[in-house]
Amino acid sequence: MCSDHQVEPLLRNLRDYIGLHTPVRNENGDIVDLQLQWWNDAYEGIRIQPPVVGQSMMATYFEPEGVLEIVEQVLEQGTVKQTFAIGENSEDRYRAPELLVRIEVTWMQVGDAIVEIGSDLSEMTALELDLIAQRNAYTDATRQATLESERSRIARDLHDSIIQNLFAISLNLKTREDKDWAINSLNDVISEIRSTIFDITPDSRPPLTECIEKVVDMFKGAWPSPPTLHVHLKRELPDDLVEDVENVLREALSNAARHAKATNVEASVLVTTDTISVTVTDDGIGPQGSKRRKGGTLSLAHRATTHGGSFALQPGPNGGSVMTWVCPIT
Repeated sequence: MCSDHQVEPLLRNLRDYIGLHTPVRNENGDIVDLQLQWWNDAYEGIRIQPPVVGQSMMATYFEPEGVLEIVEQVLEQGTVKQTFAIGENSEDRYRAPELLVRIEVTWMQVGDAIVEIGSDLSEMTALELDLIAQRNAYTDATRQATLESERSRIARDLHDSIIQNLFAISLNLKTREDKDWAINSLNDVISEIRSTIFDITPDSRPPLTECIEKVVDMFKGAWPSPPTLHVHLKRELPDDLVEDVENVLREALSNAARHAKATNVEASVLVTTDTISVTVTDDGIGPQGSKRRKGGTLSLAHRATTHGGSFALQPGPNGGSVMTWVCPIT
């Protein structure tokens, strides 16, 4: 097969390895082994020990019993393809154990010889495994980022909405004798907790004016007189903005009740065609004199910047504090 001086150099330099074997038969004519007669450079490169003429396949080959079955098929069919992998836990007689091996082999009969042509897919497999590892790492990172985002959302909603509602209910319980109001308010808080945990969006939301009035009503008992409310709407808002307006107003009123030591509070909600602004003014000790918690103001600022808006808490012109929250309507 390899006597042609022009063909042999081509075969010898191929990247695929080639081995030429002759069958060894027992007295019954059954093939019991193969002996190596010729090989190219790539074939030599896959062996730990240098191959030699006459080398027994049964003594050197990976899973030699399977090869005998393949040889029988080759003698019947002429050509057989085989793909096999050698992993870390496999006993490999001719590859270093730390190497990943995945080979596609074509066996064919040429005259009385059996030719073995192997394409080493190990490098491709290593790249595939690397891509799988990178994809898994990306999936894990995305999952972790989603969890962190959900934790932040739940923490923000708990602080801005649920805790402030409970605080408002506790204030009103001191001045109101309406038990039905307290029960209904607590049921609303329970529903809101469920929505926050499971991120359930209501099928339908009341009009913005009704939502705002409900929030202000929660804080009626926080001061000697109920807060004054001014609402001017030129349009309704998307549900996500309605929720933010509720939470901003609730947080601002809660801050005024907790920290401002005010006697009068005024809230204003103005919606134009492209902008919404929420303003809460009190006559208390002002932002410099109160020990306001940063968590609330940070949450207000976050809700503004999320929509490309702004937040400010400043001293009022005649004392007290003015909270202003503005964002565009897209």
